[in-house]
Amino acid sequence: MSELIDNNRKKQEQMLKEIILELHAGKSVNEVKEKFKRLIKAVGPNEIASLENALMQEGISEEEIKSLCDVHLSIFEDSLILPEESPKTEGHPLEVLKQENRKLEEIASELRTILAGDLNQESAAKWQALHRELMKVDDHYQKKEHLLFPYLEKKGVYGPPSVMWMIHDEIRDELKGIAKVHEESPGDLAALNSVKEAALAVIKKIEDMIGKEEKVLFPLVTEKFDANDWEEIKQSMPEFTEGLVEVPQDYKEKEQEAASITAEGIVDLGSGKFTIKELAAFLNSLPLDITFVDKNREVRYFTEGKERIFARPRTVLGRKVEKCHPPESVHIVDRIVNELESGKRESADFWINLKGKMIYIRYLPVRTAYGEFLGVLEITQDITEIQKLTGEKRLLDEE
Repeated sequence: MSELIDNNRKKQEQMLKEIILELHAGKSVNEVKEKFKRLIKAVGPNEIASLENALMQEGISEEEIKSLCDVHLSIFEDSLILPEESPKTEGHPLEVLKQENRKLEEIASELRTILAGDLNQESAAKWQALHRELMKVDDHYQKKEHLLFPYLEKKGVYGPPSVMWMIHDEIRDELKGIAKVHEESPGDLAALNSVKEAALAVIKKIEDMIGKEEKVLFPLVTEKFDANDWEEIKQSMPEFTEGLVEVPQDYKEKEQEAASITAEGIVDLGSGKFTIKELAAFLNSLPLDITFVDKNREVRYFTEGKERIFARPRTVLGRKVEKCHPPESVHIVDRIVNELESGKRESADFWINLKGKMIYIRYLPVRTAYGEFLGVLEITQDITEIQKLTGEKRLLDEE
């Protein structure tokens, strides 16, 4: 029986692949839609995800899948059987995302009204203000990208996250382009009229994405995520504070978990795990020098990177920090540590010229999540080349 079910599912998936590929080959939506209706009675969100994963595994690029996304959604949405969503509390992460969608729809409607008429100075100013609000969609997308997508990927769902993220980036870029015109040519009606069509196009993309979320993504995550997933997502939502609606007050960031070492020798830091070997190599690969002085003012640790700025022999370990400085500066070191421990200051920053290099030195208090003082961190960094940076270089500039 299970073999028969598996075969039927494979046939259904194959039919769906053929439909998508026929669209890609140039067949009209109506032609394919009729074939779809004859062959498939209902397709759920999981089948969409499986299809996109299968296509990507067969070598079809994310860009190609993205080009099909709008078309196949228009075919699927009439036939989707969405899972029954259990009632959600007002503070559920999906409810927050849906509230943001309602706000986006309000902004889009107001913008359409403005862009439908002739621009004047008043309406141009309103457009600019609303566009700033619309750009907060970035926070909404980041919630999806960094809270929902990782859990989908852990459960083997890669297609929808990849496709959606690409569309998010397109929307962000287009919004930035329009914002640039507003900033560089405020009140210039000719310049603003030249980006009217672009503004309407990106509004349409945002509205289409709302449809994709509520007809595919949200049902999919409802089906895939369990209570623990949602609780972890809820705890992480306060990381994103530039949204269109306020995160409920009962949301809180997850408290730092106590570090531990497993029986297998894995160092668990709460936010990630290392082998001892990985942790040592990681710390020594940092492009700066770190020294930790504990609350008893003894040197407990320092990194041993390839390019040291100041000498740190291992004989310094266990030594009182005041013994590591010239006698004439001990009283200053003592005062800085006292002020960091008491909370009077949150950092002490210095910069010096050393052998033609600009060296930046910072002293920071080390505290637990509950505020217990554990010691002081000294960070020393060569910022000579950093000071020369101008403009920007993005990751995609490497292509």
